[in-house]
Amino acid sequence: MKRLLIWSLAIVFVLTMATIGIGCKQTEVTEETAEEVEEAEEVSEEEVVQEESFSFNLEKKDYGYKIGHLMYAENFPASQSQLSGFKRVSEEYGCELVTADINADWAKVPEQVDYLLTQEIDGLCDASWGADAGVITAQKCEEQGIPIVTSDVVFDYDYDWNFAVGADNYEAGQVNGVAIYDFINEEWGGEYDYICGIYPFTAGEVVKGRLTGAFDKMKELGMEVPDEKVGIFDQEGKEDTVRRIIMDSLTAHPDSDKILIIVNTDGFLPAGMSAVETMGREDDVAYFSYDGDANALEVLNTTPEGHFFKGTVSFQLDRYADLAIPMVLTCLEDPEAAKDIPKWLSPELVHVNRENVQEFIK
Repeated sequence: MKRLLIWSLAIVFVLTMATIGIGCKQTEVTEETAEEVEEAEEVSEEEVVQEESFSFNLEKKDYGYKIGHLMYAENFPASQSQLSGFKRVSEEYGCELVTADINADWAKVPEQVDYLLTQEIDGLCDASWGADAGVITAQKCEEQGIPIVTSDVVFDYDYDWNFAVGADNYEAGQVNGVAIYDFINEEWGGEYDYICGIYPFTAGEVVKGRLTGAFDKMKELGMEVPDEKVGIFDQEGKEDTVRRIIMDSLTAHPDSDKILIIVNTDGFLPAGMSAVETMGREDDVAYFSYDGDANALEVLNTTPEGHFFKGTVSFQLDRYADLAIPMVLTCLEDPEAAKDIPKWLSPELVHVNRENVQEFIK
């Protein structure tokens, strides 16, 4: 196995196995109870085995490979963050990056994957978040004999060179849970009226951990989270659905002034903020989310301390490529060594708020 030199040093990534998702679209807004979500998460936790660390050993040089990168949407903040990382890392390893965009439409995944394959790519990094369509994508990669690394979701297809990068959802929920607990105690006197939790039901059981992890941490720290004070809704992958869920929840609690909103991704922050502002309930809400994308960081950096958006859990999306591209290169350069790569790797999770946001702004 060759040795990877980055800045003349071997870099060891401390990583955890992970699966995350932005699910496929559904036709109507549905709701689950906190108890149902917790039961589902208990099942999924048994399926996930944690990894502590892994070290890539590749020589830093011009490899000359062509790597495909499939994006969810060019104008989606999380896609932009990942793309910047893939451009940077592909250049570091002397690889050509070929991109394709499904424009937020999972039905376009097959045709865009076919396009990338016609470009004779040597490996595919799929950041489209389409778990269902991804099964066919992984099958096509196996047929072509090229590695595939997905972002945030696991493609349920048995292929030795099928890997994923992304954060552990339950751990991310735990990180947010600490911040939420602290906020409630410090700003709301240790009490809240209602929690509106939003995530994509079709993303798979594990992604529910962004909510259950937060709830479990709040309970662990001594705060009650009774089922009757929690509503959990399906965002369907749509901004309009997120906006409607939040407005409906605020309408259903007209006299409440301590309402928590927890959304699974920063990508819907503009829609969520619009809903709260349209209802004139800025003083009644505390909003928490996940990803740490550029837009969320900008909101934290430019709004005052009292603003209702309180923070996000950063997945360090621009570092996904630091994991994904070495995975691809290891498969191509040393297939035997690729057998030792964990199936899921993740950058460190960090809660970002107004106190530390400057550390994350590029």
